[in-house]
Amino acid sequence: MVNKTLGEDCLLPAECSQSMHLMCISRVCQCDDGYHKTGNNTCVADAAKTEYSPGIYLFYK
Repeated sequence: MVNKTLGEDCLLPAECSQSMHLMCISRVCQCDDGYHKTGNNTCVADAAKTEYSPGIYLFYK
């Protein structure tokens, strides 16, 4: 199994490093849903998605 890093070419989803929250999109390893790229080429969780769900927030408003 190959653990490719952010920006590397890929053909299969499993080629990209899951521990780095990557998935193969358009033949390139990119950040998974709910994650975004940082300046040092790593993927971190989107703050808005971890703090609250907009749907739940609107429901209680």
